[in-house]
Amino acid sequence: MKGLTLLIFCLLLQIAGWTNCTFSKIPTLPGTYQATNSCVDGAWTHYFHETGTEDLILFSVKTSTAATFDISTIKVVIPSIGVTRLSNAPYVVAGAPWIVSNKYWEAKPNESMPLANNISIRVYIDESDYNQIATNINSNFNGQIQTIDDLIFFGFKSGYNINPDPTVPDAHNNANHDNFVQCSSTSGVFQGTIYFAEMMMNDFIGGGLGGSTFGGVLPIELADFNLEEEDKKVKLTWTTLSEVENDYFSVMHSISGREFQDISRTKGAGNSSTAKNYTHFHKTPAIGDNYYRLKQVDYDGIESISEIKVIKFRGTKYIDITPTLAINQIRIDIPYQFDFGASLKIFDAHGRMVYKGSFLPEEQRQTVDVGSFAPGLYQIKVSDGDIFLSKAFMKAGK
Repeated sequence: MKGLTLLIFCLLLQIAGWTNCTFSKIPTLPGTYQATNSCVDGAWTHYFHETGTEDLILFSVKTSTAATFDISTIKVVIPSIGVTRLSNAPYVVAGAPWIVSNKYWEAKPNESMPLANNISIRVYIDESDYNQIATNINSNFNGQIQTIDDLIFFGFKSGYNINPDPTVPDAHNNANHDNFVQCSSTSGVFQGTIYFAEMMMNDFIGGGLGGSTFGGVLPIELADFNLEEEDKKVKLTWTTLSEVENDYFSVMHSISGREFQDISRTKGAGNSSTAKNYTHFHKTPAIGDNYYRLKQVDYDGIESISEIKVIKFRGTKYIDITPTLAINQIRIDIPYQFDFGASLKIFDAHGRMVYKGSFLPEEQRQTVDVGSFAPGLYQIKVSDGDIFLSKAFMKAGK
């Protein structure tokens, strides 16, 4: 699931004893339901739509969180009864039967987003919302949706011009893994057959609910996934910003880009709201193009697949550095000329870039002055955007 949003469903809780405001219904018919009023009941502020005969609860915010909402931006929209399949949305795993309810919600804090702190919100569904998705997935795709906890709630970050309406042409076209955030499960019963999903987030414009046979999207917030050749191996690195019920990753490899095999398994962090870095070395890549993708598996065995990455592997020792224990200068030799030149970057042990240069198309050797570098370990990286070369050296003190 890029960096500032955390979306976590809370514990299964039964909400009872509402004293200051009471609701028994949510919007169920096609239409736009704008919040017209709000009330405070204990720890929660509830926003609702007044019809003249009954109040329909739309959205709730935990009162203790430091954010207020423009009531005019809070709404539940039902363009039509039913569900929509969004197989081509950029955030959906290829081939996934991703079924989304036509109902969606919108809300916007008064403060500029992202907010300084996460806030807790609740959205509401009923059994008809659940049944529409479960019936479609189970009947048409041999799904295993058995309870409301098997549904997936999701939200969109602000600033990406995303229309949450799943019924428009090219729905969710601007949504991808950087701005789409997935929740793990529903949270509990509000009253009768009204269920709530509780989420914590600091950047959002709205969202919806859906279902799939295996989740539809990665239940992690994947910040990056990179490949480079290092010491006659392919080095794979990836970073997650948050993880939900993440058991492990499998690195999948292919030489055709079509048929993949699992080549390694890396233990996941389980549940995490901090950045986690992962590394794997593929020791036996093929000469030429090598394709990789990540398979993420949660505690329930549900699998999701990342985008495909490719690297051209040459199988040679790419960079020679002389001397490897440097004082004033280093000589950098690469094994062949790049057709269009290549970038040359040097990073310190903390990942900070301390030098930036380039190789011209006819160049295979450069000398770099490192006399001003602090003593320590440094990494040289040369790349033309397709081929990545890497080699380390030590800078000694004078």
